[in-house]
Amino acid sequence: LRRWLAHLDPDVLTLNELTRGRRADNGAAVDMLADIVEGSDLRHSVFGPACDEAMPFVSAGQYRGVALGNAIASRWPIDRHALSAPLAWVPATGIGRGFSSKRSAIWASIATPFGPVGCVCTHLNSTGGESATQQEEQDQNRLDQMAEVMAFVQRQSIAPDAMPPILCGDMNDDASSASIRYACGRHPDRHGEVSP
Repeated sequence: LRRWLAHLDPDVLTLNELTRGRRADNGAAVDMLADIVEGSDLRHSVFGPACDEAMPFVSAGQYRGVALGNAIASRWPIDRHALSAPLAWVPATGIGRGFSSKRSAIWASIATPFGPVGCVCTHLNSTGGESATQQEEQDQNRLDQMAEVMAFVQRQSIAPDAMPPILCGDMNDDASSASIRYACGRHPDRHGEVSP
């Protein structure tokens, strides 16, 4: 990852499924964000936990105390940032249960040379579920989560003439899905309202 960062030299980087904290079993510090951006020009960063434990469905408990979350890193200063409330969540059952977990979004106001830019990073629920009903439930859950992310972004105030915010992350959906169409203003949300 560091080699690719050196090659691409990005101004802003968003990341999902990062771990950060201190392991309960041996006290070792874990900071994937710092490890990834080490040596780059991405000197400013924010991290937002998405759930209380790191991948509890694959961990045997050794990562208690370590949070799993999203991050934004930038070469330019981050003036302000905010973490959303936990997004709507429907626990998956069956084979997909490990891929449905609590989610959040993190937002940052980045002081670029061109003016402030809002950037948000999120990670919506996966497509877990064995039956068509479970799949439909998770599709609706991602739509609900996207509606909450968009509302969260709108509440973050920057200068009136600021550029539109940048939405990044792992949406676990394709361009034809309800959640992505909602983010683009082409689909009504769960209350029948189209996104602004």
